[in-house]
Parts: sequence; C-alpha cells; structure tokens
Amino acid sequence: MNKRNNPFGRHSLTDLEVRIISQFVQGRTRVIAADMLGTSKSSLDNHLRLMFAMLGVHSMVELVVMALSNGFDTDGRYTPRTGSGPEN
Repeated sequence: MNKRNNPFGRHSLTDLEVRIISQFVQGRTRVIAADMLGTSKSSLDNHLRLMFAMLGVHSMVELVVMALSNGFDTDGRYTPRTGSGPEN
C-alpha cells in the first residue's frame, strides 16, 4: 500500500484515501463519490468507517474540515504539509 507523507498527525493516507477525501471536499455525495471512484457505496462506506476511526473524526463535516485545514483545497487537490501538525 502506497503511503503518503501528510499532515494528519501520526497517520498516513493511502492514495485511495486521498482520492476518497477529495470527493467529499468537492461536495460530492457518497453515491456520486462511489461512482466517480469506480466502487460500490458499501465499499466506500467501509473505507470511510476505517478512515473515521483512524483519524478520530465522527462525521463527514469533521473529515472535510480536517482535510481543508491540512492540505486539501476546495478543488480536491492535496498538497501534504509536513512539520505543521501538533504531533511534529
């Protein structure tokens, strides 16, 4: 699994996780995001459940706020920020 250096504390995001978060930063629904990613909604929901637990978020709003605060822009592009997190 390809891990990226990223600002989400001690957690690394895979390329797929970055693509998933990007969909929601752009305001897409789960159904549309799953379609855009070429997966089922249930598979996407499973990824989200694991990501929420890993990142310590409890809602899509929290995930998007965290993403926008840590390197994602509103077009879904991700530029990792290193050394800026509270654990660094």
